[in-house]
Amino acid sequence: RPHFTLNCLSLIHGIADAQGEEKITRITKELSEYIRYNYRDSGTERSLQEELLHVRTYMDLQKLRYGEEAFRFEVIEDGIIGEYHTPPLVLQTLVENSVVHAVNLDQTVEISLYITGETYEDGEYLYICLSDTGKGFSKEILTAIEEDLPIVYNGRKHVGLQNIRRRLALLYGQRASLTIQNMDENYGAVVEVRIPQDAGQ
Repeated sequence: RPHFTLNCLSLIHGIADAQGEEKITRITKELSEYIRYNYRDSGTERSLQEELLHVRTYMDLQKLRYGEEAFRFEVIEDGIIGEYHTPPLVLQTLVENSVVHAVNLDQTVEISLYITGETYEDGEYLYICLSDTGKGFSKEILTAIEEDLPIVYNGRKHVGLQNIRRRLALLYGQRASLTIQNMDENYGAVVEVRIPQDAGQ
């Protein structure tokens, strides 16, 4: 239960606001919104617009952390997708993966989130493509994700993309998909996700 954390952030926000500390006021406000959203019920789908707003809050926090020049982030929405839904935090996990693994202080990384609707014989799908201009996935990581093996490097186990794949399989069976590749060898990670929109009907 995040109540204590949120109450502390509210206290810090109030003190900073009273003393004219605009940057601290902004950080504590956005961090509170971020934490509150993460603790909502994760068992139901959320609207795409809610998820996009949450992603933008996350990226604003990362801009404050890394600086404005560390990365550029754009969201491209192709078509009317206001009624689309997605499992919670799928978008944020994809974007966070790019920030954690692609952003560095040596060059400005481009992160793009492209979203559209697609229609197939078996129904309507939400299509998501996250790409970045970082170093891309290593061959070992691509193999591990494809074969559902643990990904361990720098002493840590990384499970974000595999968790998305497993959640999609549990919720939608074989109708949902997640594909991972690079734009070129050792350059530019690309993750594509397709989510059926009529699974709950």
